[in-house]
Amino acid sequence: MIDDIRIPKNLLVIGNGFDLSCGLPSNYVTFLRWVLSYKTDIDQSEVIAKIKQGIEKYLNEWNFRYDPQQNLTSKVGDENRFIQDLNIWYLIFVYKDMIFDNDWYLVENQIANELLEDINGLNIIEKIGDTLLSIYIEEVRSSGRTPIYCKNKTSVSDDRDVITEFYKLLAYCLYYKNLDTLSYENRVVFKELREQVQQLGEEYSELSSQNKIYEEPYSSTFENKITSILFPLVSQSLLSELMALELDFKKYLKQCIDTKNRNYSEVAGNSFRGILTRVNVDRGYSEMVDFNILSFNYTTPWEFSDNEIFNKIFDSVNIHGQISNDDGIIFGIDDEKIAPTQMEFMFSKVARTLDLITLSNHRKNFDELLSTNIENVVFYGHSLSIADYGYFRMIFDKYVDNSEVKFYFIYNVYEGTTKDKERKKLVRNISKIFGKYSIDKEKNTDIFKNLIQNQRIKIIPL
Repeated sequence: MIDDIRIPKNLLVIGNGFDLSCGLPSNYVTFLRWVLSYKTDIDQSEVIAKIKQGIEKYLNEWNFRYDPQQNLTSKVGDENRFIQDLNIWYLIFVYKDMIFDNDWYLVENQIANELLEDINGLNIIEKIGDTLLSIYIEEVRSSGRTPIYCKNKTSVSDDRDVITEFYKLLAYCLYYKNLDTLSYENRVVFKELREQVQQLGEEYSELSSQNKIYEEPYSSTFENKITSILFPLVSQSLLSELMALELDFKKYLKQCIDTKNRNYSEVAGNSFRGILTRVNVDRGYSEMVDFNILSFNYTTPWEFSDNEIFNKIFDSVNIHGQISNDDGIIFGIDDEKIAPTQMEFMFSKVARTLDLITLSNHRKNFDELLSTNIENVVFYGHSLSIADYGYFRMIFDKYVDNSEVKFYFIYNVYEGTTKDKERKKLVRNISKIFGKYSIDKEKNTDIFKNLIQNQRIKIIPL
């Protein structure tokens, strides 16, 4: 019968703000306190401060150049030994808090910051790679010279140290990673890294003994080996650490949901109803219509409740994976920041999503979610950050030219802020994302202006 045909009219796009509004403590600061406490057996209220003290102890009392590995524990004390066993990315987050980086806890922001070049033209892969070589290069350790790759890349004098002690600590922790704690796949990565560092280090020493290390073609040949062999292994080891972090976050979210049990799903269902009711009223629908969900979260509350509103879900996709099945979840950076030909592209959301899709048994077609029947694109709980611009562009490409489609931005007012502040913040973020799209498509802002003038963009408080 024709009455049984279901047609989704709303596309609901949700971000982490949705889960937070449902009472799920899915923010990164809370996660980091939990996971660091779990890893170190230190109380959550003290763990970040203790790790800071440990890092400071290493940086102040350990001389990377002169202290051999066997003397390290005696230098920094047994109580700080746990620093060496922590995930590299956790050390980075805490260190960024130490140096007063306001975004220290934003996982994807910090990944991007580390992979992009610093003021010396170096990123984390290059800094760690060069430092790893110095473990086996006596000439560099004793003279304090900048390793060959960094020297050529930054054009600095030999006595200038472009790699801070913190990145030397990260290199040390990667090199001496406890392989017994790793999966077989990750163990292979770190073992190969060690072997390659030692091989290149011995080659460097041999060339130095013959006074050939700074002569052509030996210098160029050796530098090419650093960039083509060593750096990809460093990159892969950092990716392995990131994947371990993702497993930790998945475990954390599962625990949070188990603790909340049905309450989280019920609150989520009521939130869906509240959001979509605003749209239905504005559009003049007489009843709740079917909708698709594009979620930037890893949660699927609609799978664990019989709330009536969930029956209206026509289709859903968790773009970066979900915790309710055996697939992975991913963190990544915007693919526009790094060219596909760069080694660092393996950290992009495009590359990570490709890997997720390849391994997934549950993945749905993103294109099918963007149905031609959609009349309303509804955003809630997403910061509209440029990091996810690639996905927004796909949505805009599909619906901007359809004059019947409207874009709704629903927002909530929380304790400590005001309706006026939240609206203005949302206006700024909407302007950035649509402004970028307008320029990308037309080299001017006519698209954004037309959407506004034709009242196709609406901001509504929840």
